[in-house]
Amino acid sequence: MEGNYMVRLLTYIPGERLVTVKNISLDLFYDVGKILAQIHNAWKGYEHPSLIREDFEWHLRSAVHTRAYAHLVKEQWQRDISEAVLNKFEAEVLPVYDNLTRGIIHGDLNELNILVTPSNVPTSQQRYMLSGVIDFGDTTVSPYIFDVSISLAYMMLTDIEESSIPSICKWFLSGYGSVSKIPDFEVNMVVTMMCARLVQSLLMGLYYHSMDPTNTYILCSQKRGWQALKNVWKLSIDDIKTVACPK
Repeated sequence: MEGNYMVRLLTYIPGERLVTVKNISLDLFYDVGKILAQIHNAWKGYEHPSLIREDFEWHLRSAVHTRAYAHLVKEQWQRDISEAVLNKFEAEVLPVYDNLTRGIIHGDLNELNILVTPSNVPTSQQRYMLSGVIDFGDTTVSPYIFDVSISLAYMMLTDIEESSIPSICKWFLSGYGSVSKIPDFEVNMVVTMMCARLVQSLLMGLYYHSMDPTNTYILCSQKRGWQALKNVWKLSIDDIKTVACPK
């Protein structure tokens, strides 16, 4: 073939995506939080103009703009909870945005971008360990707590029970905190930020599908995502803080 082409060469990383794993242990959620903090630390001191993306549509601060897509939601309760979440995010988080600790973040450490492999440690149930993190396309300079909340929001789309949500959040945050300290006032907003990301993802998915109805992939998280949003919206930061984490 004639012409100029761009080729991207990627290194293969063994493992399966976290979304495919059943009975995920709290230890694994702890390790996800820990690796996220390690990623943040690894990037400290690096700067590049391309990482300043304040107007990026997947920047968590842009979640408020998804109100424009609320008319695409079919169920009234979904529209109501979306509006309530965005109102709270706007009132609680945006006024202190400039005070949040920031640096380079992954931006999309979700259940599809975390790779795991079976652990060799003998247990009654198969356990898994982290083997890699992929997809750095949403990397940007942003508050670290945004990245924590984004990843935690997507952990709600894995194979979990509603009753385990406070424990999952506590172990994830403890894993992150074992490497980097999160200011208390930022931790106190993590539930609101988690909900904002879920709303952002769900409404953006509906918008993209309205632009291209053949793109059914973008709807893959709709059913589980709305239920996750309902579950997390009922959560309080005290529910998380009162959970014990022996690590």
